[in-house]
Amino acid sequence: VEKCIAMGARGLKFHPYINLMGPDHPMAIRLFRRWSRSGFPILFHTAHNGVEPAVLRRFSDIGLYGEALRRLPNALFVLGHAGMGYYREAVAMAKAHGNTYLEIGGQPPDVVRELIDTMGPDWLLYGSDWPVYPLAMPLAKIFIATESDPESRRKILFDNANRILKISEARHTA
Repeated sequence: VEKCIAMGARGLKFHPYINLMGPDHPMAIRLFRRWSRSGFPILFHTAHNGVEPAVLRRFSDIGLYGEALRRLPNALFVLGHAGMGYYREAVAMAKAHGNTYLEIGGQPPDVVRELIDTMGPDWLLYGSDWPVYPLAMPLAKIFIATESDPESRRKILFDNANRILKISEARHTA
């Protein structure tokens, strides 16, 4: 963990399919506890969309993420894709724990707007998902959802990530 941070890491991504374990597994919790000392966020790939092999779905059930959020109240978590189709469950989980942001990449504009209205823009982050995906579509969804709300747009696209990744802080101390 220390070496990763020294090399410039500003977050840890946990993908249950790739790690072949759920976010509630004791080894995962141990990793999250260690990473949380860095003060940087832990990004979870959440839920499933039905195109992955069925055997992997058990690792990413939306209910499994609450254990880490509950056990590590001082850690900073990001629920990637805002739980996909389980976004309302992700909202409830984030609100219950208070240490959790929702990354809204892949959500349609109407869901993005609902998330802004229910979570508030201070708890939402834009993410591009994989670097190979074209950025135009996910950005367009944010632009549509925030067309008459430039303050939320700025928070989602810039301010919130800048804050949790400590980018401004790092630039001023470099």
